[in-house]
This record gives sequence, C-alpha cells and structure tokens, in this order.
Amino acid sequence: MKAIFTIVAKNYLPLAYSLQYSVKKNNPSIDFFVFVCDNKEEGDILDLETKHIFPDEIGISEELLHDLSFKYNVTEFCTSIKPFSFQYLKDKGYSKAIYFDPDILVYQSLDFIFKALESHFLVITPHYCQLEQEYTGVRNEGMILFSGVYNLGFCAVNLINEGAKFINWWGARLEKYSYADKTDGLHTDQKWIDIVHCIFEEPICILKHPGTNAAIWNMHERVLSKAGDTWMISFKGAHEEFPLIFYHFSSFNYYSEQMPNKLFPDYLKRFPLMDLLCKQYRSILLENKLFEYKSYKYSYNFYRNGDPVSPLHRRIYRRLKDLRIYEGTNPFEVGKGSLYDKFKINNLLFEKDRNLEGQNETNMDSFDTKVEKINLGMRLMKSVLGIEKYFLLVKFFQRYFRFENQYFLIKEYRNQYKYLNENRPDV
Repeated sequence: MKAIFTIVAKNYLPLAYSLQYSVKKNNPSIDFFVFVCDNKEEGDILDLETKHIFPDEIGISEELLHDLSFKYNVTEFCTSIKPFSFQYLKDKGYSKAIYFDPDILVYQSLDFIFKALESHFLVITPHYCQLEQEYTGVRNEGMILFSGVYNLGFCAVNLINEGAKFINWWGARLEKYSYADKTDGLHTDQKWIDIVHCIFEEPICILKHPGTNAAIWNMHERVLSKAGDTWMISFKGAHEEFPLIFYHFSSFNYYSEQMPNKLFPDYLKRFPLMDLLCKQYRSILLENKLFEYKSYKYSYNFYRNGDPVSPLHRRIYRRLKDLRIYEGTNPFEVGKGSLYDKFKINNLLFEKDRNLEGQNETNMDSFDTKVEKINLGMRLMKSVLGIEKYFLLVKFFQRYFRFENQYFLIKEYRNQYKYLNENRPDV
C-alpha cells in the first residue's frame, strides 16, 4: 500500500488541503494524511474528508511529546516527528510513503517515485544539481551548505527492511537534534541525510529531474514554460523539456500578490511565468480558506495558563535537560516549583502579545540607530581593554551569547552552571 502525507500546525491547514487537492487530482488512488502538530480542541475547523492525525495518535509517549514540543519551535517540532509519521504509516500496513512539505503543489503522477522505491529505500532531491563555475543562485552557498545537500521538503521511503532501519535511526537523532542551530551545525531533519549513503548498505535514489522539488533555491538553473495547460520545466541551456512534477513554494508571501516571496521579494520577477504559477497557487489557497485559519495559535507556544513560551525558555530547557538538572515530565505546567515558576521568580517571562521571535533587522524600528549605539559602546570597551583583550572578549561572546548558556539567570541553577562550548562538551 502507498501513502502520501504532510505535517502542519493548525494555522497551516489550508496549505495541507491545497497540497491534498493537487495530490488527489493527479494521484486519485493514493491515500493522503495530514499530521497536525497541535492540540485537538473542540471547535476546530477540520476538513471532514481529510485524515487528520494528531501527535498523541502516532505512538509518541506523553512525556516525549511534552519534551519535543517544548524544546523545539514549530518548525523544529514538525520536522522532528517526520520519522514517527513514517513509522505510523508502516504500522498501518503501508509499505511505501512520500512526505511533502505543506507549501508544495503536485502537478503530475507520482508513480515513477513509487517505482524508484522498488529498488531504493530512500528517494531524495538535492537543493540544486547543475555545475556552475560562478554560482548564480539567490540563496547564499554557505546557507545551502548549512541547510544540507538535500531538501527534505520531499522524501520518499520504502518502509520495509533498510527503510525501516533508516526511519528508526533518523527518529533517534531527531528526538535529540532537530534544532536549527548554526553553532552546532544542525538544520532540523536535513543535515542527517547528508551521511545516509555512508552508513546504509542499500542504494538511495537522488532525483535530478528538473521538475521535482523545483523551488526558489534552484530556479537559477531551470526554465519554466507551458504547453497548453501543462506546466513544463527544463535545465537552463538544455533542449529537452519535462513536465513539472511538483513545485515547492518555500517562503511564499501569503499577503502580497506583487511580491510572492517573503525572503527575496524581487527575485522571482526574473523568471517568465513564475508570476502566473504563484497566482494560481494563491487562488488554490484562498479556495481552501487560507485566512480563516490564520487566527489559530500554535498550541505549544504557550504554558498551561496562556503565557508565551519564548525561544529563550526552549533553549534553556534544552541545556537543563542535557545536564539532567531539570527532572520534571511536563515543562508546560505552571505550578509551584515548575520550570515556569522558576522563570517567573527570576523575571524571565515575556509579555503575551510580543512576537520577539519574529523581530529582526528587517522589521525592527530604528535598527541602524540601535546598532550604532552598540558599536559606540563596543568602541569604548576596546579603548579600555586594548585590542588583544577586546579580541578575546568578542571571541568568547560568540559562544557565551547562545541562549543555552543563559540559564545562570535562574538563581536555583547557578551553582550547577556549566558553560556550553560545542568544541568542549565536557566543560
């Protein structure tokens, strides 16, 4: 049996339903599942024809569910349960399964991918695959290297034999290391796939078809076109065109027709027909009630009393768990002696309506002025310390300012403090 699935929080359900629509249109006989990384509550708007699977249904213990959903942000958590979702489908009798990120649309049959799983336990796609002496892509090559060779917005697994070993191995790593963390060299679930071909005996299939997982990070090497109602794509400079199999609308701007990508608002304007492709996607999202779901708040962003869980809290919790200092089973609790209580006592709680995680240099008021003031303070520090001690201080700050190192702010843990340096894990 074959299955296709995606993973979303509730506010992204319209994306999942749009993906489902495109899958069923071109692959009507294949079962489709939506794994929902959120609490199920009375009054939720759920499509009645969709198979929704919530975290407590996929075989994760309650304690592990609390741990994963607290220490990971929504993206990290959604990727961390990917192997568990494959295992769920295996336990339901499926032998082959494809995962898609929710911001993907499928335009053709996927039979050839399932066919590839007959001789390979894993099918994946690289971020890009054409040789260029001078790289012309929009994503910085360093960011591509950080993200990993392969984009895990798509992967297909044969769930028998070697594939079963793979999802167990992958799942064990994502229980602990599904962070997006440049210092530790982690990018959620993706970086682990870089070493799969080194440690598993059976072959994997690396799809280099230009129509698979086409996205903003590889459009510099591809050309989009249309033949009647069929979307076509080719590698730049090649004469042969192929049907577009699936497109990945990563960083899609849901609020602006004129700038369809949030990170690179003008880049896609370079590509003929990309505007039309994005407009069609937006139309499908709107048909699936895109903005009716935007009011849903991610359940695991809040403690039991409704106060927000901040990124600082998540990473301090990570460090306390690694050091085996925190002994509780549910970090979302708010009673006396709880982790929340310690944050509260030490004035580490955040205002309910402040979205600090989303603030950065692109949307912060007077950002340049703030940086100049910090620079002034650092110049004064350099003049006091001298350049050599200033250099050593800045070198130290590179690691000191990791969120994980800030748990000294909780007085109860100060006498157990161990400064985290990823090069010296025993320190």
